[in-house]
Formats: sequence, structure tokens, C-alpha cells
Amino acid sequence: MQKQIEPSGDPISPNNIFYLIKTRILKKIPLTKRTFLSKVALLSVILLLLYSLNLFLSLRQKDSLFKSRGIDYLAVISASPRGTTKSNKPKIIVKFNLPVTAHHIGDYFYINPYVKGNLKQGSSLEEIVFEPEVSLPRGAYVTVSLKTGLPSNYGKKLLSDYSFNFTVSHEANTVAFTSKEWSGKFMSFQALYGTDITLKVGSDISYPSVRIYKADVGLLLESLIYKVKDSNYRYPRQGEYIEKSVNTDKLKLIKEYKEVKDNDKINFKGEKGIYLFQALEGDLVTNSAWVSLNDIGIHLRQDDEKIFLAAQSLISGEPESGIDINFYKLEDEPKTLAIHTLSGIQEYPFTYPERLDLVIGKKGNEVIIIPVEIPNSQAEIQLTQSLNNKYQIFLYTDRPIYKSNAKVSFRGIVRKDNDALYKLPDVTKVRVYLGGDSSSKFDKEFDVSEEGIFYGEFDIPKDIANGTRYLYATTILDKQKYSSEGGYTYFDVFEYKKPVFGLEVEVDKSEYIRSEKILAKIKGKYFDGRAYADQSVNLTIYSRDYYETEKAVYNSSFKLNGWGGMCGAGGFEDYYGQKVGEPKEIQLDKNGEAQVEFSTKDLTSILSQEVTFLVQKKDENENNITAAKNAIVHQGQFNVFFRPGPNRISYNEEFTLAFYTENLGGEKLSEKEFSYEIFEESWGSSNKPSKREIIKSGNVKTDYNGIGLIKEKLETLESDDYLYISIKTLDSLNNVVEARKGIQFFKQGQNRYQNWGYNSIEQTVLKITSFSNSLKVGEPASLEVISPSDLVVFGSFERGRVYIPQWIKLSKGTNTFKFDVISDYSPSTTPTFSFFYNGEYFIEGLSLNVPALHKLIDVEISTDKEKYNPSDTAIITITTKDRAGNFISVDAGIGIVDEAIFALRKNAAAPLHSSFYYFRRRSINSSSSLTWIATYNWDGGGGGGGGFEAFLKDSDTLYWNPALKTGTDGQVKVEVPVGETETTWRVLVYASSDDTKVGQSSKDFLVSGQ
Repeated sequence: MQKQIEPSGDPISPNNIFYLIKTRILKKIPLTKRTFLSKVALLSVILLLLYSLNLFLSLRQKDSLFKSRGIDYLAVISASPRGTTKSNKPKIIVKFNLPVTAHHIGDYFYINPYVKGNLKQGSSLEEIVFEPEVSLPRGAYVTVSLKTGLPSNYGKKLLSDYSFNFTVSHEANTVAFTSKEWSGKFMSFQALYGTDITLKVGSDISYPSVRIYKADVGLLLESLIYKVKDSNYRYPRQGEYIEKSVNTDKLKLIKEYKEVKDNDKINFKGEKGIYLFQALEGDLVTNSAWVSLNDIGIHLRQDDEKIFLAAQSLISGEPESGIDINFYKLEDEPKTLAIHTLSGIQEYPFTYPERLDLVIGKKGNEVIIIPVEIPNSQAEIQLTQSLNNKYQIFLYTDRPIYKSNAKVSFRGIVRKDNDALYKLPDVTKVRVYLGGDSSSKFDKEFDVSEEGIFYGEFDIPKDIANGTRYLYATTILDKQKYSSEGGYTYFDVFEYKKPVFGLEVEVDKSEYIRSEKILAKIKGKYFDGRAYADQSVNLTIYSRDYYETEKAVYNSSFKLNGWGGMCGAGGFEDYYGQKVGEPKEIQLDKNGEAQVEFSTKDLTSILSQEVTFLVQKKDENENNITAAKNAIVHQGQFNVFFRPGPNRISYNEEFTLAFYTENLGGEKLSEKEFSYEIFEESWGSSNKPSKREIIKSGNVKTDYNGIGLIKEKLETLESDDYLYISIKTLDSLNNVVEARKGIQFFKQGQNRYQNWGYNSIEQTVLKITSFSNSLKVGEPASLEVISPSDLVVFGSFERGRVYIPQWIKLSKGTNTFKFDVISDYSPSTTPTFSFFYNGEYFIEGLSLNVPALHKLIDVEISTDKEKYNPSDTAIITITTKDRAGNFISVDAGIGIVDEAIFALRKNAAAPLHSSFYYFRRRSINSSSSLTWIATYNWDGGGGGGGGFEAFLKDSDTLYWNPALKTGTDGQVKVEVPVGETETTWRVLVYASSDDTKVGQSSKDFLVSGQ
């Protein structure tokens, strides 16, 4: 009798209810000859009704299942302190909904103004604590920011930037001049609006008053002289002011405010020029601030080679000309660095590391002050190195593991960084050295070829301790100087015994849609070619979030979805995600193969997933033989992408969120209906959503181009809130297809979002949206810019340098800014817009990927045979083409390594293309004539290479040649005796061109006498 297969899973699911009712009905109806004909019709009707009910409940359950699935994103539950704190060294505590490791946060955590400190694990795995090493300044308005992409321990990511603020209480014995929570030493305002100053009167001050004097630029410069204790400093804004009293006897008193109180406002309007504001207790001066009133505004951008200034009227927005410009450095005394004139937009040479503290412009009786690197400047300072003196090095060894007394061969590619527009290096030598314990000493210089290639070798000592060793390469030859730049790789040293067999996993295709079944084939073979027959292996299936990428910019040679890696699976100690079900023992057949079927319905996350089949087996030497294969499971038949846009939106202000949808082939989907929700998620201590409050919901349909627009306006809630926007629909397979975005809503009037020390392009006035998440070199692109008024803005494209500065005229409402995507913008760019609006300066923009597909070399490896007999000679042909399919001549290195080595350790070399072409944030300086200087102290804080002869190596590396070059036909051939060892050999090739196109590839061949 055949065994009845019962459904598994949730006993109250519609499928299981249907099964139970059906079974009980069948038991009640005996299937005899007399009853069959009369009962079968009734049974058919009942079953049809049950099936309809089951289908209805299943569709209803789709949405509830979607809502009840596991946590699919990282979120902040709480953050402190908030409001005003009395402590000037407060612990900053952030609690998440999922476990987060402290050392993972470093690249995503920003505190402004910056202070040194330590990130530590808090009282739970979900809590992170930042402990300042030094005191925060009194009166500081502190912004703590967590950037998009911050990962949890489970790989779930923060959907959007999250920030919160607090203020450190002011000193009790002074009067502070503040505006928008910031206290100023120098403050600038548009003359039309006058000053917007709030007094903060300390509790110990009696009978305070404020006097305003007309001053001049000479007195201002004298008051801004500073000293630097460390003559070798290179930290921006470093220095302490030499506080001097100002003799006001010869200054004209313009106005006096007597018996002022805490939080009194001073809206002073006067002639254009420089003013001195003094706070007094009786006749004793307790504090002072310098104020500039202007009708002309100047924008500043600075990279490592040049400075751009752009002048315009603060009233009309039109460009201004005929301005005299002086560059100043104020360390110890005022020093003029350069004198120029300015008309509209102009470029001036200024080379890093020269420090520029202040720019002063004069036109008629107007004096325009632009703070740059002067201490406590509120300018955006991110420039920390010369990109002409920065070198990028890719370094790798012939294999990932060695025994003691073995020979290590290495090869490297060095380029001058040039803001990712790489140039051939002008250095002739590099220093290569081993880090680690004293048992592994190696430190020598090696020649660099004109093509930027270096290579060499060294012997591992006999008595070396087992463990991981790191090999470094740097252009800094002085061993006494520490270098944070350069390249490195690593390898393991231990007395291994090579395995005799290996494992492999294949899937029937690389991409699936949820609800499909994945067919995986597990193979085992001895390295001499025989099948690993009739053996058992262990299989574990994992899944982790996969972040979708538009097909127009996707390439399997590198990933934009956040997990990185070029070679796919097969690594060791990699993070594969969370287990799906329990590990299984799989029996291989006589051919050393087994088929495994996996239903993607078993995946619980609403996101697309990367599923990994991990196969393992221990051999007789206790080697853990491992193989893995990835497959992408898309959440549905199409993808939904939010167009890049603002992450901060004001309450009571209409906003537009745009999204677009495309099928898995990259074709846009038009006239597709979606529902959307704007909701607040409250998190309980159990790390599961405890409450979801829907704020707004609705429906939207995509247009002809596959673009959908959500237009909404939210009424003010009790406080600033971090809300989520979800858009979703069903595909034809009833899969939920959804995209989410987090947005911080704030009250109107709180749109001045100051940032110190990192990318301060948050959108608060303009609403900037890209028509796609990633751009493609050589194609036109557009940004939608919604402006609250007619504006003339200073725009540029920025990364480590400033590109194509220009005036851009925006009309009130929606504007389309069109531009061509040139190669200079790759691998990433930030279209940046700065402008003056309602008496304030804003700089806003949008960071975009521009994948360097045009810099990818297609490397093909072919052999004259798939299988060789021992003592044969293999003829290996390497062919190189550019992205367009044209043959190109490049430098290449080849290694042929026993495949058994990779059964023990994965290839330690980093992905070549993504080592050079990765996303880069803005790292320039920016400022303006409405940028201030704060009142408080900012507390920041061998042997030469010679010739080379290709050689045969030991039993693990068959062949190594780091100095190959393909011809104009894109080909080079090498002849390699395969030796007597019967095994499978892996050919590895790394290639680079003079213009830094790069690529890599691998191929296996078998040597066997059977």
C-alpha cells in the first residue's frame, strides 16, 4: 500500500486545513459500487468548493504572511542622549532591532563635531555605545549619523541614513551668540535679512548687555590668529586661537542692548561690512563674536589640485564680477598666500597639503569672508591627501597556502590613484614586506616596470610557526615611516597533506523566481579524474539578502548589491547567511553525483535571496573538503527600485517619491498597479516588530516608462520621526514584490542640517531624484530637481575632485537637469548643488553609482586539450578583449596551481576589478560666505627585481609567469610541461592594460594516464 504524503509546516495553514477536511470527508464516504455513482458528484462539488475556499484563503494569507515574516531590515529602536545634556562626555547609546557588532559600525558612524572615541558593545548584542575620549565642546549642537547600508550580524541592512541630535549645555559664566543651535565666533548673514542671533545667558551672569561696533577686516584677522602645538599636524581645522582683547576705543558703537535675558533675539540690520558683537557683565567682556553682513555670496570648492570660487548676488542670484580675492593662512600671524580677482566662476591652482584658512573678497565697501580650514570652521573639510601622490596596489601570491621552507611567488599592479582615473606610476620601486611574528622576516625592494608591474619571490623559513601571514606592498620605501596606503594579501602556512578528491556544486541556472524549484547537482571526483563514487557528503543550504541591481549596469564580474566578491562561492569562513532547514547527508551514486531539489517557497524573507548550497566532507587527513554554489532567487518576476532621492522631508510639505519597475531582463513595466503604505514601526524587546502604525496608504500605477510617483503630505507628528515607505504588488505567480525606503521627517524650520567631517549633502530644500540608481558611461542621464523658488545654483560633479562646475538656473517647481555621463564620473559621482536661500547657505546633492564596465577586460583561457597524459606539454592560449569585444594588448600574469589546494583554502586574492573600481564618496572641501566659525575649541583629535625567466615550480604550483604580454591580436601562448603528477590543474590569469582596464579568469585541465 502506497504511503500517503501529508503536508508539513503550519497546521492551521489553508493547505493543511484543506487536506484535513478532504481526508475526513473521504473517510465518511465508503467507495462501494452502490454508493460511488451517487456520492461522487456530491464529493466533487464539495471538493470544488473547498478548493475555491483554499485558494481564497491562500491569497488572503499572502498578505498576512508577508506582514508576519522575519525582520527584513535593520532599524534603530532608540538613541540617546536627546535634547540638552549637562555632561560634555556623554555616552552615546544606539539600540537596534537586530544584533550589531561594534567594529562593523566604524565606517557608518559619524559624530559632528568630530571627537575621538571608542565604539563598544553595549549591554546587549543589539546595543552599541560610543564613548568620547575627550570632551565635547560646551554649547555644541551634536549630530550623530548612521549611514545607509550599516549591516547587522545577520546581514540585514539599514535602509536609509538615520540621525539624531543633542546639545551640550553652555557654560554658566558666559553669554553665547547662537543661531540654529550653533554658537559662533564668526557669523555671517545676508544684509537684507540682518542677524538671526539668539542669546544664551549663563546662570551665573548678572545684568548682561550686548554692544555692537563697526569693525574692519584687519581687526578680524588679528582675532583669528592661532597656534598649532604639533608642527607635523595634518588634521583639518587643528589649532588653538590666541585670545586677545579688542580695544574698542576707536571703534564706532552702533547699538547697545541692555539687561538682555536668556533666549533674547537680536535681529540687527546695518550697512554691509564687519561688526564686533560684545557680551558684557557690567563693564567686563564675557564673550564676543564677529559678524559680517553681505549682499554678495561666494561658493567655494577645493580638491587636491585647485580651488573653484563662484560669486553671485544674494538678492538677484546673478553672477558677480570684479571681486578682489585674497587667500590667507593665519597660523602665528596673517599670511597672504595668493591674490586673485573673481568674476562669476573661476579656477585657481592650489596644491595639497598647503593649508588655506580663510578667503577674503572685497568689492567696493563690501567684505566677504569664507572660512575654510581655520580652527572651528563649519566648512565641509574632507580633503586629506593628494590624489597625485596616492597609489593603488593590487597584490597576490601564486597560491593561498604553503608549507614551511616553500617558495612564495607574488605579483602586483601599481597605479597612481588620480581620483580613480588611474595613471601609470612614476615610482620605480616598491617595498614588499611580511607582517606578523618575528619568525617570518621579509622586507625588500622590487623594481616597478613602466607598465606598473612588479613581482618577486621569497622562501618561507623552516621553523616558521603555523598561521596566517600578511604580505604588504607600499611605494613608501622608508621603513621608519608608517604607510596606511598600498596593497596587501594573505596566505596560510601549515604542514598540510593535499586531499585526493574534491567536491563541486552546480545549479541548473543562476537565477530563479520565488516559487520555482532549484535543481542542484553535487559532484565528487578524485583529482586524477576518477569519480568519487558511492560516498556520502553533507549538504547545508543557506540564504542571505540579495540587493537587486538594474540590468543595465549589472555585470557578474563584480557586484553592486553590497556583498562584494568576484569569484562567487567556494570560500571558507565566508558569511553565507542563515540556514534554511537542517543539514542533510547526501549519497553520491556510482558516477560520484547526486541531484538535490530545493523549493524556493521555503524562503521566508520578503527580499530577494542569494541561496548557497554548501557541501562538505572530511578526508582521511581531517581536511575539511568544501564546495559551494550560489543562486539568486528574485522575490518576483520583476523588480521595483526607488529612484535615489531625499532621505529627509519636512512635515506639512508636499513631497514626491518616485520608483520604477523592470522585469528581470531589464525591460520597464508600464501600467502596473501598486499599493503603498507609509508606516511607523515600533520594536519590542523580543527583536520582532511589535507594532506597525499605518500613517498613509494608497494606490499608484506606473506610466509608459515604468515610473510611478507617490505624492503625499504628512501632518506634523509629536516629534521628528523615522518612517518607512513600502510599495508592493503581486506578480502572476502570486509572489509579493516589494521595495522599502526609510525617510526621516522633521518639523519645518529645522531644515538647517549641519554636518562636520563627512559628506554633508543631505537634501533639505531641494528635492533631487535620479531617474535610475546607477548611471552608464556614454549615455545621457537626468535628475529631477524640485525647487521651492526660482534659484541660481552653483553645481558640480564631485568625487575626490571637482568636475565641470557650472551655474544652473532652477525654476520654482519641477526641473529636469540633463547631463552626459562621461568616463570621469566613473566609478561614482555626486552631482552637487549649492545655493543661497532665504538668507542661508545650503549644499545638497545625490551620490550615484557609475559602474566602470568600460574598464573590464574579458580574459579567455583555452587549452589544446581538456585532458593530458603525464609528461605531455600543454599549450595554453590567453586571449584578451575590451568591453566592446576588440582585441587589446595587455600585461598578464599566469599561475597554474593544483586544484587540491583550493579544496583546502579559497583563493586569497581580492577581486581585481572591484579592487580598483569601487564606490567612492565625496572627499573635497566646500564652504561659502555664509559659513561660520564656531566659538568652542574643536577637539579633533630587498633585492631588485631584475629580469625574469618563466619557471616550473614545486608539486603544488606547476607554472608561474608574472611577465606575459598579449599581442595586438589579444593573444599569447605558453607551452607548459604537465609533469608526472596525475591531478587537476587550475590556470589563473590576471590582466591589466596601461589605461587600467583589468580582468581575471580561470580554467581547469586534467592530467591522467587513465
